[in-house]
Amino acid sequence: MKFIKFMLFLVGLVGIISHFYLKKQEINILADNIYFEARNSTVEDQISVALVTLNRAASAKYPAKIKDVVFQKGQFSWTVEYSKPNRNTKSWKKSYAIAEMVYKNYEYFKRNDVCFHYATYISDESSHWTRNIKKRTKIGKHIYFCD
Repeated sequence: MKFIKFMLFLVGLVGIISHFYLKKQEINILADNIYFEARNSTVEDQISVALVTLNRAASAKYPAKIKDVVFQKGQFSWTVEYSKPNRNTKSWKKSYAIAEMVYKNYEYFKRNDVCFHYATYISDESSHWTRNIKKRTKIGKHIYFCD
C-alpha cells in the first residue's frame, strides 16, 4: 500500500513538473515572438504582440499551443529563418518579462480586437493583404486588427 501511494505521489509530482516545464516553454516561445516582432518598439506594442499570439491560441481558428501558433506557416515572418535569440540580452529579458506578465494575467489583458498585426515599416498598406479589413489601431510600429 505504501508503495502504491508513493508511486501515485511520483506520478503527481511528474505531472506538476511537466506542467511547469511546458508553461515555461510556452512563455519562452511567446517571449521569442515579442523579441523578434517588436523588441525595438514600445511596451504597449510588445504587449499587443503577446495578445495577438495568445488570442490566436484561445481561438478555435488556430492551434491551441503558443508554439504551434507562432510557428504556423506564414504567420510570423521571423520564423522562416528561425534562430534562437541570445537570451542573455537586456531586450530578450524584457520580452520575457512582458511575455510572463501577459501570459499569467491574460484575463486582464485579453482584447477581442487584436488578432493580427503587421509592421508599418515593412508593408505598403495600399497593396497589402489587409486592405479589405478594417484597421483597428496603430500601436508602436504595428497596425492591429481583427477579422
